[in-house]
Amino acid sequence: MKRANRSTTIDMQKERKTNKRKCTSCNKVKSLSQYGSCSNGANGKRRQCKECRNNYRKKRYKTNPEYYKKLKEQRRSGMLKIRYGITSKEYDSMLKQQNNKCAICHKDSNYMSKRLAVDHCHKTGKIRALLCDSCNNILGRAKDDPDLLLRCSEYLLEYQGSYT
Repeated sequence: MKRANRSTTIDMQKERKTNKRKCTSCNKVKSLSQYGSCSNGANGKRRQCKECRNNYRKKRYKTNPEYYKKLKEQRRSGMLKIRYGITSKEYDSMLKQQNNKCAICHKDSNYMSKRLAVDHCHKTGKIRALLCDSCNNILGRAKDDPDLLLRCSEYLLEYQGSYT
């Protein structure tokens, strides 16, 4: 582990006492609350203030939007692998097999603002199908209990048309 030199240690102590830091980009002295967290930064904070970091990111995004598309896809692939043990290609294959539609309501995923969710058994972890957000929430709120969902269906059928 790299050891901080004496002047860095004094700077960190000064920052803790004053609760302020000088941004390395704009050179303005700002409250530590104006700096983002960074696990390996001095006092656990970044050297750039949030405003400068956001400006840098916006500028970088404008000059290289493909980088961010690729990064977003990499994060998505990683989460699919971590959460469900599948790759993006396997997800895309499931989506194609379902004709780009939710397995329950059959709404076309091309007209949805979110991707279809990977529905899985919470006990076994086994993947069942891809569902829209609404259908996935219904199952989740019913705790994947088919008896409860049948009773809900019976309830709705019983009162169907009684309000007209």
